Amino acid sequence: MNSYHSDAGFPGVFVPEDLSRMSVATTGAVERLADDHVGIEMDAVARIVLQFYRRSLFEPKKLADVAVTAAHSKLFRRFC
Repeated sequence: MNSYHSDAGFPGVFVPEDLSRMSVATTGAVERLADDHVGIEMDAVARIVLQFYRRSLFEPKKLADVAVTAAHSKLFRRFC
């Protein structure tokens, strides 16, 4: 269960578990993008991960997959 939307008492406040999941997803996505020769900064990938995390995508592997897909898209890259 993710604490971002649970009974933590402060909606929208991230706890260490949230930050860990997003960190793992961001690192994984950046590594995959480097292998694909896509030049995108880690901050931009982290913003993509954060946006999807806030929309209830909490699993790090799926977050990384979405971030990689978004980074490959010219539409998403325009907003980073």
